[in-house]
Amino acid sequence: DTPDSPLGTHSPATDVPQRTRDQFRANSVRIIVTSQRVAQARIAFLDSSPLVSEDINLGMSSLRRAHDCHLEYMRGMGVSASLCLAIVVKDHLWGLVVCHHKTERFVSYQARMACDFLAQALSMRLSNLLDAENHLRHDRCLQLHAKLCDNMYHMGHNPGLRLLGLVNNKPNLMDLIPGVNGAGFVHSTDVFNP
Repeated sequence: DTPDSPLGTHSPATDVPQRTRDQFRANSVRIIVTSQRVAQARIAFLDSSPLVSEDINLGMSSLRRAHDCHLEYMRGMGVSASLCLAIVVKDHLWGLVVCHHKTERFVSYQARMACDFLAQALSMRLSNLLDAENHLRHDRCLQLHAKLCDNMYHMGHNPGLRLLGLVNNKPNLMDLIPGVNGAGFVHSTDVFNP
């Protein structure tokens, strides 16, 4: 970790244009060998080739050309090469792992595929953790709902008393939604709040 290291910094999603986010969702690895030279937008073929440069679209390639302003941004940071790995969770770009190098650096296909595998493994693990967190939150909500129904049931058949079971006991109505500072309800002309 050097004094000018970006390690641990976070950037908002809006720093990555939507088109680039879409490209990362489709192809999770991108390499920039050098920011010092502007890549050519065209591929040259021999005159005898039946292909023309418009036949090949590198837009979804890991070797796709970086936008000029991104290359300028890299040069401003003193970075020449980068390898970006997209962390995609449930078809949404969750984050990027960006590896920088101060000098020109080519990363082999095998190393890029190994990095892609690690990014996919991390994406799956994050997806599993988020699913487990959502299931736990749902289970807590169901348990709380059952306790609230039980509190109402023990208050008897009078609707007004049943509603008191939502506000006077623990857990109460405010426990149903995390972070709530107030709750209440009206029955006839009476206002009830915890």
